[in-house]
Amino acid sequence: MKKPCNISLIGKGIFLSSFISTVISYLLSKLSSSKSTTIKEIESEQTNKDPLIKGNINAQGKLIYHVPEGQFYEITNAVEWFHTEEEANAAGYRRSQR
Repeated sequence: MKKPCNISLIGKGIFLSSFISTVISYLLSKLSSSKSTTIKEIESEQTNKDPLIKGNINAQGKLIYHVPEGQFYEITNAVEWFHTEEEANAAGYRRSQR
């Protein structure tokens, strides 16, 4: 069985101030962690989208990647797809010059 709250302590400003400070800290930590979860979810959603960067091998055997705004993007047949340019670079591809 729960003991009744000691009302005489709540009347003291120090106890109440400490209690409120603890509650505010707790709520802020929960708010902060929920924001970071939301950001992680957004990043995850972006990663799960279809990749738009096309990886291709040119006539000289070099690995080239093409971005949607590139001159040859529409006519390029992709041998590999990437979500980011960093991902393409890490795989050994370089950006198309046009």
